[in-house]
Amino acid sequence: MLEILRCRNLEEKRRVFAGHDPRKQTWVVSDLQSKWQLQKELLVREGVLEQSSVVRATELWKQLSFQLLPEARLLSAELAQTLFWNWIEPMKLPWAKSPQAVPVVLNQMQMWMSIFSDPRHEEIMPHWFQENPESYVRWGHWFELCAEIWRRCRDEGLVMVAWLPAVLLSRDLSGLLWKKELVFDLGAQVSQVEGQLIKELARHFDVRLIYPSAWSA
Repeated sequence: MLEILRCRNLEEKRRVFAGHDPRKQTWVVSDLQSKWQLQKELLVREGVLEQSSVVRATELWKQLSFQLLPEARLLSAELAQTLFWNWIEPMKLPWAKSPQAVPVVLNQMQMWMSIFSDPRHEEIMPHWFQENPESYVRWGHWFELCAEIWRRCRDEGLVMVAWLPAVLLSRDLSGLLWKKELVFDLGAQVSQVEGQLIKELARHFDVRLIYPSAWSA
């Protein structure tokens, strides 16, 4: 079940956190600084600190992903640069002639994560391009290259941290285990794919989402 908490300012969010029960809830934040600050407050308040009381979103995505894909291997940006070029170079693509094509691929893939998260994208996109030939002329070749990289990584069990929300969305989440209610406090930094994933997780867990308006201190 998804419950949306609309906080008009930071003080309202602080009041919500004051009611946070670390034994029953996991508070999910976007960055390390926020995690440390909230952990510090909990330690003062509770005297002890459970590991799962406050986590970054990337940490949660990792834990959930490895439940579904225990054999998956995380791919660093540095290794991806080398590996993807080793895959691209033999293709002899006239518009991807140097390793500088890899950063373009990585940026484009991040843009299309919401598409790759749909297991049917390999069927849907060819039809979409047929109906939108101008789009195919502009960027269809890059999409096809990115889709090939995505497919190959999927087949070889390779995943980048930034892809984890899309990887989770492409799987059946009904078998996931998480004993605590999830409270998402990601602010304006939540991505479209993360938003979709939060909604999907709410079908299987109790989820609260802090929805900020324009905050003042």
